[in-house]
Amino acid sequence: MARSLKATQSALDDQIDPARIRKRWKQHDERWAEAAGISLKTLQRFWDREPIRRANFIAICQAIDIEDWKMIADLSARASSDSSHQSLSLSIPERLVVPQEIKLKTEKNIDFTNLVDLLATNRWKIANYETKRLLLQTVGEVGEEAGFTYELLEQISCTDLSTVDQLWLKYSKGHFGFSIQKLLYDEVGQSCSRLGDQVGWRKNGEWLICLDDLFYSLNAPTGHLPFLVWGSYLDALLFRFESCEPLLLAERLQPEK
Repeated sequence: MARSLKATQSALDDQIDPARIRKRWKQHDERWAEAAGISLKTLQRFWDREPIRRANFIAICQAIDIEDWKMIADLSARASSDSSHQSLSLSIPERLVVPQEIKLKTEKNIDFTNLVDLLATNRWKIANYETKRLLLQTVGEVGEEAGFTYELLEQISCTDLSTVDQLWLKYSKGHFGFSIQKLLYDEVGQSCSRLGDQVGWRKNGEWLICLDDLFYSLNAPTGHLPFLVWGSYLDALLFRFESCEPLLLAERLQPEK
């Protein structure tokens, strides 16, 4: 089942717009966002016809009394996207282009120096913590108590997320990184639990939420690191990566022979 959806233009014009007018709501109305349990940014993406999480899409429709969300969704577009994902066959690491030269681009004035040093010296455990700290910093969260929420995951800087991913790919020689996790996620039908089973984040059906239980070695399963969130938060993180990286991810894949 599709994990992200977008509306058709005709549905926005013929069904969504009249329904929100009956509520006397504006397109980007805080009352609408509150009723749906989403952020205003997500509501704006809905109106811009950008893919959003399926649960959020349904909540937006239900908040204006539209129960048949499938009449609103552009299912043909998602089917096309799913078809392209299915073409990714199993030898994922071999198909990724591992970057050799990386420009440390940042939108949020992030200093990647420490992360580069940790990865270059194979200090994977500390690098995992540093990765989480830096990405939290891109959304304004600092300190020992800082943590991700769904809304914060949607706001991670795409530029900084890309830089972090390239660094993990480079220094692990294509063994670790968000790019690999996203490709594996697609291979297992976009199921975070199946992904967790495949890359070693779950044991006996339970998430290894204690970071000390992970494997900080290149002998770990492909895609095992970095590990920042689990469960449905992992869905949100990988969706953010997907929304940020469609072109760059395509550039990192070798054409199939």
